Amino acid sequence: MPELPEMETYKTLLQQFIGGQTITKAMVTREKSVNLSTEQFIGFLIGYENLFN
Repeated sequence: MPELPEMETYKTLLQQFIGGQTITKAMVTREKSVNLSTEQFIGFLIGYENLFN
């Protein structure tokens, strides 16, 4: 499991490329990586804006 400082680095890097955009689709390739069903996780993400704020 990644540590918080590592995740903050990912957040900063991704913010530069996709910050402020709306999530329109998602794919889970490792179901064990999320604590919800794949459908619930993707349903939560679709339409979400400002993911990094």
